[in-house]
Amino acid sequence: MKNFILLLGMIITGLSNFDAFSQGGWYLQNNPTTNEGQSTKFVSATEGWINLSSNALLHTTNGGANWNVVVPNATDICFGYDATGKTLSFINSSTGWVMKTLSNANQDALGAVVYKTTNGGATWNRTVVSNTLGDVGIQLQFVDANNGWASIYNDNTQAIIFKKTTNGGATWTPTNGGGIFNFVNSTTGWAFPAGPNILPPYTIYKTTDGGTNWTPQYVDNTAGELNSMHFTDATHGWIVGENGKIFKTTDGGTTWNASVYNSNYRFNHVFFINNNEGWISTRDNSDDNIPFMLHTTNGGSTWSTQELPFNSKVYSMYFWDANNGWATSDSYNINEEDYPGQIAKYLYDPAGTYTNATLNGPWLFFTDVTPIDPFNNNLNYFVFDGNGNITDFNGFGGPWIGSSYSVNSSGVLNGTITNGSESFPFNGLLTSATEVTAQIAGQNWRLHKIANPGALKDKITGTLTTDGCGSRDVTLNIDNNGIITSATGLTGPVVGRVYTDLGVYIGHMTTGEGNDSHWGELSIMGYYSNNNLVGQLGLDDDSQNPNCTNTTSNLVRSDNLGINDNDEVKNITIYPNPNNGIFYFELKEPKAKLQIEIVNFLGQKVYETTIFDNITTNKIYFEPQSKGMYFIKIYDGENIYKEKILIK
Repeated sequence: MKNFILLLGMIITGLSNFDAFSQGGWYLQNNPTTNEGQSTKFVSATEGWINLSSNALLHTTNGGANWNVVVPNATDICFGYDATGKTLSFINSSTGWVMKTLSNANQDALGAVVYKTTNGGATWNRTVVSNTLGDVGIQLQFVDANNGWASIYNDNTQAIIFKKTTNGGATWTPTNGGGIFNFVNSTTGWAFPAGPNILPPYTIYKTTDGGTNWTPQYVDNTAGELNSMHFTDATHGWIVGENGKIFKTTDGGTTWNASVYNSNYRFNHVFFINNNEGWISTRDNSDDNIPFMLHTTNGGSTWSTQELPFNSKVYSMYFWDANNGWATSDSYNINEEDYPGQIAKYLYDPAGTYTNATLNGPWLFFTDVTPIDPFNNNLNYFVFDGNGNITDFNGFGGPWIGSSYSVNSSGVLNGTITNGSESFPFNGLLTSATEVTAQIAGQNWRLHKIANPGALKDKITGTLTTDGCGSRDVTLNIDNNGIITSATGLTGPVVGRVYTDLGVYIGHMTTGEGNDSHWGELSIMGYYSNNNLVGQLGLDDDSQNPNCTNTTSNLVRSDNLGINDNDEVKNITIYPNPNNGIFYFELKEPKAKLQIEIVNFLGQKVYETTIFDNITTNKIYFEPQSKGMYFIKIYDGENIYKEKILIK
């Protein structure tokens, strides 16, 4: 347990601490790939797309809770180019386009290709827009089913090619224009020059005939490249860039209001949902380039800061409305370890139903694998005091001075675990008053509020054998509250406890030998079923004594006392348990035909059958997709019987 937590501390040392948000907040979502998300587009508050830096996209229909990988063409070798994050365009849930750069095994740029779908991504048509060596796709935008524009940059000659289609992408024709562009309809658009290390002057152009002719509107002679532009309609638009530059127009570009918000800020992207509310993704040159968001609700008159759970720049972002937004990050490296690009969602709940008090008492903290496998889920626990402080964590002994958390009204959770000089942040989202989805260092976690902290009462024994430090026979005595009251085989005093819920148990203890001894700290974990306790007692790794191997041993419930896990009716017996999916269940008094369901931890039904014979012992043939903990429910017309089964 200890060496795992210390590893997390090393992995994400240097990440920014997360502050509480007064209005909304950002939390990480799972990226099922190792690729960066270079462009983002949503067609509703729940359905959206991310263009990856490979030949694939991500697609969600539940607001990003789950992202599915979609490959438009499996034979094409593609990569994304480090541009403005606008190579994806959808006009509705069915019709959309994505542009990628063709490549080969040597990662040479071989041209640009556009894929189009008219059935929500089920199938894609392929159109090569350029096959010139060195050409890369930079930007793509459609304003309706027919009219679209594409910008292509040659990495060898630095030339920019601008193309237009009027038949939905079937054919593309060279036209005037270039750089970064933004169209609001088939005729009206704006553009400015962009590229690596372009020097001033920077000119903003406008077209009113779909790109055939461009008229200069404004010339910026100050240092600092322009990076992003967004118009909400034909009159209101914003352009941002390096050195804290912000340009705003309210008359279609006839006049531009130029300002510098902070010369140390590097603005990457800008997005407004209306004329008043918008966001700018930002890095601060004076603060190790840690990314964050600026947010305005009054058209840019004032800005507030929103922390991001990223350690690298924002690659793309998109907001569906004031309550729902998404951002992706570039990949990054920490301590010579590479980490993929991340996805974060912005959530604001005007109702404001959550507070710090929502998190109180002990919570199970485990890797988000369904079903729970107690030997592969890195089981841990947090204890929250309801006031923003973390008072206990079984990863190591503490003291927990400075460990804290915050929950905003939308349920966004941010916290920092601190133990002396080591600390690491975590963040997540409350999906209910008893469940949290979270991420740490790119890994998905889940928190579950422990319903009955003192459920386990017993005497458990185990023999720990180490390579270099001998072996000990250990017995732990646990009271009604889960407190370890005494132990044999270990130098006292012994301080610790055990929590149980969801069919698993997790505990932590320290001994009188001190934390500088290999025997000074131990972890406890396992599962229980039918009053059988199966688990492990483990020595935590000790850098002071490297000759001791971190060793675990099975535990035995010598007293075999009952476990109160909120399933009061125990008229069902499962055997063998654990099993490989083939097992028997026995009911003492079945009333009628039996309806059997097996569900995973998330409550998803994975097995269902009906047994019409009114007999006490029945056999189940269950073929699970993965190992771990499941729950079986049996209904006989009058009673519901529940029990846990472990598939190994």
